[in-house]
Amino acid sequence: MSKKEMTLTQAWEVKTTLPNETAANAMAKDLVESKLAACVQIAGPVRSVYHWENVVQSELEWTLAIKTLESKLDLCRARIAQLHTYKVPEILANPIHKLSDDYQQWLHDELSEASLSDDEPDTEADVDLDLIHMQQEPWHLQIQAMGSGAQKHGTVVLRGLPQHKLFTFEQWSQPNGPSPLRISFEAIADQLTPWPGMYFEMDGSFVWVSTERDPAGVARWQLDGMIYDRAGTVQYVELKGRCDRNAWTKLVSVLNPNEPIAPSEDYLQATDSAMTTVGRDLAPDLHAPLLVHLIQVSAWVLETEFRKTLS
Repeated sequence: MSKKEMTLTQAWEVKTTLPNETAANAMAKDLVESKLAACVQIAGPVRSVYHWENVVQSELEWTLAIKTLESKLDLCRARIAQLHTYKVPEILANPIHKLSDDYQQWLHDELSEASLSDDEPDTEADVDLDLIHMQQEPWHLQIQAMGSGAQKHGTVVLRGLPQHKLFTFEQWSQPNGPSPLRISFEAIADQLTPWPGMYFEMDGSFVWVSTERDPAGVARWQLDGMIYDRAGTVQYVELKGRCDRNAWTKLVSVLNPNEPIAPSEDYLQATDSAMTTVGRDLAPDLHAPLLVHLIQVSAWVLETEFRKTLS
């Protein structure tokens, strides 16, 4: 389908507030880089007066006005909730009914996963990635636990040679955000710190460098990571760089210490029930599969599937 034949989807504006300008800038950059927003305006400081824990609060905040499409709306809201530092963040979404034709076209061109140039082949996949490119270029991804309400949401195709389909994976959406990982920050730190080539800081950042060298003496791979924890639980791990399959498997075995159950319909129903009963944490007898969030294309795939692409 060419761009000329595409039907433009509904534009939306999502608003949220952050406690400081640094957090606002970081969230805006993340949403735009991950193709969940075409643009974000930051305004502030503004004075917010609200009732919280039986006390009237008055705080300075920064406001984000986020422009996105209906096809990205649920993922955008989930990402905001995931990144937010507030226990109960304000996330407001309103459709944009009046906007110029040129601006609507620009939004669609920036965010539509189906926008192909006229000379590109059609594909039934919602996301189409070049496997060779992925194997050579640094990653930017996150490892998360599948959250309550996770749903299959199209497919991801990884290609090697032109027209040669190598892997087709189910893509997942997480409208309610991910679940916490079933391991504490301290347990991760204790296990990662002694590894050869690992440089771990207690702020959650780490650099892991391969002990193997190429003929030029350069490390074969390097991973830069950040562990994000909140309220005593690890929310997700962000990774930039790359590694081989053995290193990946070793890292994942730490983040996912118990054997995960398959993401079946029974599992999804059970997690929904558990969330209703005990809140944000999963019930003790449930263990969420891991998802890998490919940030460049805003796609979530099962970690066990992503691992197949590694050499």
